[in-house]
Amino acid sequence: MSSVPEISPEEALVVNVRGGARVCVPPFLNQITPYVLLEQEDWFEDEIRFVRAWLQPGMRVVDVGANYGVYTLAAALRVGAAGRVWAIEPTPQCAAFLRRSLELNGCRQVQLIETVVSDRRGSVRFALKALSETNAVAAPGEAAVELPARTLDELAGELGWSAVDFLKLDVEGHELQAVGGGARFLREHSPLVMIEVQANGTFDHAPLERLAALGYAAYRLLPGPLILVPVASGEAWDRFQINLFACKPDRAAKLAQAGLLAPELRGEDVDPPADAWARYAAAAPYARAFAQRWRSKAGLFSSGGTAEYFDGLTAFASSRVPDLPAGRRWALLERAFHAVEASLGPGAPLRRLSYARLAWELGRRAVAAQVLAELGKVVEAPLPAGSLVEPFLAPSPRYEALAWAPDPAAWLRCAVLEQFERLRHFSSIFVSDGTELAVVDALARMPQRSPEMERRAQLLRMVTGRQAGPLPAELLRGRTEENLNQEFWCSPSR
Repeated sequence: MSSVPEISPEEALVVNVRGGARVCVPPFLNQITPYVLLEQEDWFEDEIRFVRAWLQPGMRVVDVGANYGVYTLAAALRVGAAGRVWAIEPTPQCAAFLRRSLELNGCRQVQLIETVVSDRRGSVRFALKALSETNAVAAPGEAAVELPARTLDELAGELGWSAVDFLKLDVEGHELQAVGGGARFLREHSPLVMIEVQANGTFDHAPLERLAALGYAAYRLLPGPLILVPVASGEAWDRFQINLFACKPDRAAKLAQAGLLAPELRGEDVDPPADAWARYAAAAPYARAFAQRWRSKAGLFSSGGTAEYFDGLTAFASSRVPDLPAGRRWALLERAFHAVEASLGPGAPLRRLSYARLAWELGRRAVAAQVLAELGKVVEAPLPAGSLVEPFLAPSPRYEALAWAPDPAAWLRCAVLEQFERLRHFSSIFVSDGTELAVVDALARMPQRSPEMERRAQLLRMVTGRQAGPLPAELLRGRTEENLNQEFWCSPSR
């Protein structure tokens, strides 16, 4: 990928994203942020959905490593005029684009600070990379520019930070130094911290250990229910885990009270109601047409693993009941996952589909992607008669809400392939194993596919030189909740 040429923010590409923000980015599809925002109309991290769900009007946020401001803008629109956001971005070009985005969105509650956050005041050697998302404090011998550096402690005193609710730290491997330079602020205050723990495939535990010494316990996000759960000592992290959260007990208690954090996994009192699955299946659009033929429980003479399988389905259905305490929701999902796992035998593609959904719900993304890769080969062939009699979970929330019409087998193939495409990488721009177009081209022939899959196909063709520019497509013509940038795809000027 080539470096980013200097370009004025007035020449920016403006992308509409979830939550209502308009983000100014360079108009280059070989850059990660413009590509991802056009593809997904959101950032690729599940954590941004949690941040939007949690932040409330009047809250105060510090975004360290704001880049083009995806999190800054999401936070600003959630906290509103009564809140405050401090966006810290050291690189001049990213800061210029972010400043333009703040103007477009009317975000007067945001203050932009152009500095590196480190463990000392002064200047640091900073490497400006071809991909702005990887800009970082320079390694010895690496080409770099000198940029000013400040500490969180110094900024907190100077800017009068108090009652900060949320601190995001994404500084590409410099997190330990950032935490070190904010020790007084972190000790005296109690924000929820989101911190990057993986860069270039390498996990870094040191910043979490530093936070632990300041009284902060680590949590990870369950992407299905959008709740935080504790990170166990020695727990193996999923290879897709980029960020973790950390907070003190008082902040954890507030999040738990809001139903957004489970302080522990409690096994007692998680027996789900016997009719939970039947009620769920009758209400879910994808399942409604089949609820009459699906059994609601295992029979006396059922085949091996059926009782465990139905216990898992029932536990999942129970986890969807509104207003459950976060701990109970987590416990029910764990019960569902392990019960379905115990039910798996040779074949059983529909049980494996349910297993993939539960793995994703619980943040076991690598497991889900692997299972879906195997299932993709199975559902390519015509399904045997009677193969859809056993109930199963839709592989994703989108397909859970999408009735399977007119052809159940076609719906199933599309649902499996689309969720695999979403989970195998953070974005199609990162696919480099030669299968870039194979999956999206297969999806292009499926009428049940989402507008995102059409966008992926076109972006891949454009970035690889197989298509000159956006082409109007029926899925991208109108503005819908799944298609926020129809002007980009359908404007004659493009």
